[in-house]
Amino acid sequence: MFDAYLWSEKPSVLSFWGLFEGVGLVIVAGLTLWLGVPAVFFWVPLFGLVIAALMIFVAVARAHSTLYVVSNHVVSKKQTQPSLRIETIPLNKIANITLSWGIWGRIFHFGTLCINSSSLDYNPLVLTGVNNPQALRRLIVAAKQTPQQTP
Repeated sequence: MFDAYLWSEKPSVLSFWGLFEGVGLVIVAGLTLWLGVPAVFFWVPLFGLVIAALMIFVAVARAHSTLYVVSNHVVSKKQTQPSLRIETIPLNKIANITLSWGIWGRIFHFGTLCINSSSLDYNPLVLTGVNNPQALRRLIVAAKQTPQQTP
Protein backbone atom coordinates (compact mmCIF):
# COMPACT_ATOMS: atom_id res chain seq x y z
CA MET A 1 0.00 0.00 0.00
CA PHE A 2 1.31 3.44 -0.91
CA ASP A 3 1.65 6.26 1.54
CA ALA A 4 -0.92 9.02 1.21
CA TYR A 5 0.60 12.45 1.72
CA LEU A 6 -1.31 14.41 4.32
CA TRP A 7 0.92 17.49 4.22
CA SER A 8 4.16 18.70 2.61
CA GLU A 9 5.95 22.02 2.78
CA LYS A 10 9.29 23.75 2.37
CA PRO A 11 10.53 25.71 5.38
CA SER A 12 10.06 29.46 5.56
CA VAL A 13 13.08 31.38 4.26
CA LEU A 14 12.61 33.82 7.14
CA SER A 15 13.47 31.08 9.63
CA PHE A 16 17.14 31.03 8.65
CA TRP A 17 19.20 33.57 10.59
CA GLY A 18 21.63 34.00 7.70
CA LEU A 19 18.92 35.91 5.87
CA PHE A 20 18.51 38.48 8.66
CA GLU A 21 22.25 38.78 9.22
CA GLY A 22 22.85 39.17 5.50
CA VAL A 23 20.22 41.88 5.14
CA GLY A 24 21.70 43.67 8.15
CA LEU A 25 25.15 43.58 6.59
CA VAL A 26 23.76 44.91 3.31
CA ILE A 27 22.17 47.84 5.13
CA VAL A 28 25.32 48.67 7.12
CA ALA A 29 27.62 48.31 4.13
CA GLY A 30 25.27 50.30 1.91
CA LEU A 31 25.02 53.13 4.43
CA THR A 32 28.79 53.15 4.83
CA LEU A 33 29.27 53.42 1.07
CA TRP A 34 26.53 56.04 0.74
CA LEU A 35 27.89 58.20 3.55
CA GLY A 36 31.36 57.93 2.07
CA VAL A 37 34.45 56.27 3.43
CA PRO A 38 38.11 57.16 3.03
CA ALA A 39 39.68 55.57 -0.06
CA VAL A 40 41.90 53.36 2.11
CA PHE A 41 38.88 51.63 3.69
CA PHE A 42 36.70 51.43 0.56
CA TRP A 43 37.16 47.63 0.33
CA VAL A 44 35.66 47.01 3.80
CA PRO A 45 31.98 47.77 2.94
CA LEU A 46 32.38 46.03 -0.42
CA PHE A 47 33.64 42.92 1.37
CA GLY A 48 30.63 43.23 3.70
CA LEU A 49 28.28 43.33 0.71
CA VAL A 50 29.86 40.19 -0.75
CA ILE A 51 29.60 38.33 2.57
CA ALA A 52 25.99 39.51 3.00
CA ALA A 53 25.04 38.31 -0.48
CA LEU A 54 26.62 34.93 0.27
CA MET A 55 24.71 34.63 3.59
CA ILE A 56 21.40 35.45 1.90
CA PHE A 57 22.12 32.97 -0.91
CA VAL A 58 22.91 30.17 1.57
CA ALA A 59 19.72 30.86 3.59
CA VAL A 60 17.51 30.81 0.49
CA ALA A 61 19.26 27.72 -0.95
CA ARG A 62 18.89 25.85 2.34
CA ALA A 63 15.16 26.63 2.49
CA HIS A 64 14.55 25.59 -1.12
CA SER A 65 16.52 22.35 -0.81
CA THR A 66 14.50 21.08 2.18
CA LEU A 67 11.09 19.41 2.09
CA TYR A 68 9.00 18.25 5.03
CA VAL A 69 6.38 15.53 4.43
CA VAL A 70 3.72 13.97 6.66
CA SER A 71 2.13 10.84 5.24
CA ASN A 72 -0.26 8.36 6.75
CA HIS A 73 2.72 6.26 7.96
CA VAL A 74 5.76 8.53 8.49
CA VAL A 75 7.01 12.05 9.09
CA SER A 76 10.06 12.82 6.97
CA LYS A 77 12.56 15.54 6.20
CA LYS A 78 14.36 15.53 2.86
CA GLN A 79 17.41 17.72 2.27
CA THR A 80 19.09 17.80 -1.12
CA GLN A 81 21.96 20.20 -0.40
CA PRO A 82 24.89 19.73 0.13
CA SER A 83 24.06 16.04 -0.31
CA LEU A 84 20.88 13.97 -0.28
CA ARG A 85 19.71 13.22 3.26
CA ILE A 86 16.34 11.79 4.25
CA GLU A 87 15.28 11.43 7.88
CA THR A 88 12.04 9.67 8.85
CA ILE A 89 10.13 8.64 11.93
CA PRO A 90 7.15 6.28 11.65
CA LEU A 91 3.98 7.69 13.18
CA ASN A 92 3.65 4.73 15.52
CA LYS A 93 7.14 5.45 16.97
CA ILE A 94 6.50 9.11 17.86
CA ALA A 95 6.68 9.68 21.61
CA ASN A 96 6.25 13.46 21.81
CA ILE A 97 6.29 16.61 19.71
CA THR A 98 7.87 19.77 21.08
CA LEU A 99 6.87 23.08 19.54
CA SER A 100 8.94 26.25 19.84
CA TRP A 101 9.04 29.63 18.18
CA GLY A 102 10.93 32.82 18.88
CA ILE A 103 9.97 36.45 18.45
CA TRP A 104 10.42 36.35 14.65
CA GLY A 105 8.37 33.17 14.50
CA ARG A 106 5.53 34.80 16.43
CA ILE A 107 5.58 37.82 14.11
CA PHE A 108 5.84 35.87 10.83
CA HIS A 109 3.94 32.72 11.97
CA PHE A 110 6.59 30.03 11.74
CA GLY A 111 8.19 27.75 14.31
CA THR A 112 10.17 24.61 14.98
CA LEU A 113 8.83 21.15 15.73
CA CYS A 114 11.08 18.58 17.41
CA ILE A 115 9.65 15.09 17.03
CA ASN A 116 11.08 12.53 19.44
CA SER A 117 10.84 8.80 18.99
CA SER A 118 9.90 6.20 21.55
CA SER A 119 12.59 3.95 20.04
CA LEU A 120 16.36 4.39 20.14
CA ASP A 121 16.46 3.43 16.46
CA TYR A 122 15.40 6.94 15.40
CA ASN A 123 17.06 10.29 16.08
CA PRO A 124 14.90 13.29 16.94
CA LEU A 125 13.51 14.90 13.80
CA VAL A 126 13.72 18.70 13.82
CA LEU A 127 11.47 20.59 11.40
CA THR A 128 12.65 24.23 11.33
CA GLY A 129 10.71 27.09 9.81
CA VAL A 130 7.33 25.38 9.62
CA ASN A 131 4.46 27.70 8.72
CA ASN A 132 1.64 27.39 11.28
CA PRO A 133 3.39 24.81 13.49
CA GLN A 134 0.40 24.36 15.83
CA ALA A 135 -1.74 23.08 12.95
CA LEU A 136 1.01 20.69 11.84
CA ARG A 137 1.34 19.33 15.38
CA ARG A 138 -2.42 18.72 15.51
CA LEU A 139 -2.28 16.99 12.09
CA ILE A 140 0.53 14.65 13.21
CA VAL A 141 -1.28 13.79 16.46
CA ALA A 142 -4.50 13.10 14.54
CA ALA A 143 -2.66 10.97 11.95
CA LYS A 144 -0.97 9.04 14.73
CA GLN A 145 -4.31 8.25 16.37
CA THR A 146 -5.93 7.14 13.11
CA PRO A 147 -5.73 3.36 12.70
CA GLN A 148 -3.25 2.37 9.99
CA GLN A 149 -4.01 -0.27 7.41
CA THR A 150 -1.19 -2.66 6.65
CA PRO A 151 -0.66 -4.03 3.12
